[in-house]
Amino acid sequence: MATTLTDQSSIAAFNRGPVISTFTPPASCLSTLTLDGSMYFGHEGSGYYDTACFPTSTLNLGPTAWDLYYYSPAQCPLGWYQATQFTGSFVGADTSTTLSLGPSTTAVLCCPSGYFYPTNGLDHQCQSAFTSTTKTLLYIDPNLNEDVWYSTNGSFASTTTAIANPTYNVYGDGVPVWWQSSDLAAFAAATGKPTSTATTLPSSSPPYSTSTSTNSPIPTPGPNGLTTGAKIGIGIGIPLVVIAIGIVGFIIYIRSRRKTRVAHSELQGTVMEKRPQEEPVVGAPMQELYSNNEPYRYSHVAGHAELAGQG
Repeated sequence: MATTLTDQSSIAAFNRGPVISTFTPPASCLSTLTLDGSMYFGHEGSGYYDTACFPTSTLNLGPTAWDLYYYSPAQCPLGWYQATQFTGSFVGADTSTTLSLGPSTTAVLCCPSGYFYPTNGLDHQCQSAFTSTTKTLLYIDPNLNEDVWYSTNGSFASTTTAIANPTYNVYGDGVPVWWQSSDLAAFAAATGKPTSTATTLPSSSPPYSTSTSTNSPIPTPGPNGLTTGAKIGIGIGIPLVVIAIGIVGFIIYIRSRRKTRVAHSELQGTVMEKRPQEEPVVGAPMQELYSNNEPYRYSHVAGHAELAGQG
């Protein structure tokens, strides 16, 4: 039957200690793996562990100390990220024991870059899958000597190179860290940088930057389908068109009256000068009347070339 611990003193028994300053694990923690039934980094299962891959602990790191543990107040190691966040409870390898999390406690699992938290895994497990047969894994294959807890950096360890299988998984015990908002000031003082309470979770899609758009707003249509700008344009344009038509009509009217007066005067002069026995001469006045209004013939060839150019 599972037991949930709510007493703070009982929960604190699994606390490996604080990590106020940023912990930086060496590159060898990930570049040189360990083989113990499966491949893992730092520590996994009942195999050996590399003491340099984990923050200094105030607890004894024997084989059973890896079932359930956390660091508090603590922050993720340098280059590692918050793979998942826990709410309500924290479960270890021994699922019969669960630690209760208060509402003021933030608990996350820190994993190396390229590793993730398996949804069906333990609350301190990190995992990575290799999808290429050309991936070379460098690992050590230590031997257990009379159940004595050894570190992989002992002289007895041998190093071997293997080619990874396309579905080969690498496991590792991550670094579970807990903190409260009151601890952030201590983190900032130790690192010299402000610490945010925001949790950075992994994403299956690449990150995207967001920017604030500076484009002009798009006009919204009115009830009749026209935008406000269109309505204003129509309201101003119609009176201008009416005024322009009136001006053009007035000019045409004035020119027409002038031509009529000139023609009428010339006709009167012609009639007065003609002799009684002669017939009226109307050819010249009519020619003079229409001499300034000869029709203009448009060039169809030029128009055709222009249309062809547009096509």
